[in-house]
Amino acid sequence: MFVIGMYDITEDKRRGRLYRLMKSYGAHVQFSGFELYLDEKQLLKMESEIRELIDSSDSVRVYTLCKSCESNAKVFGVDKSEEFDNVF
Repeated sequence: MFVIGMYDITEDKRRGRLYRLMKSYGAHVQFSGFELYLDEKQLLKMESEIRELIDSSDSVRVYTLCKSCESNAKVFGVDKSEEFDNVF
């Protein structure tokens, strides 16, 4: 499934850890935004790892998009995902 993940982390060390975690699952396409292709098991594992990493002052959003929603995605300007084979 196609997943969009983004975060707002207050502390540098946690932000770096979350960046590396999200990067291990997909493409870093914006300052704090990722495009990921995950199966259900990977999604649940990533969500669990996120919960363990963040604290109450942090915000992480994960959106799962349906197939038809994925095909409606538009990129304007530089497409930073083009270097990744598994991301459109």
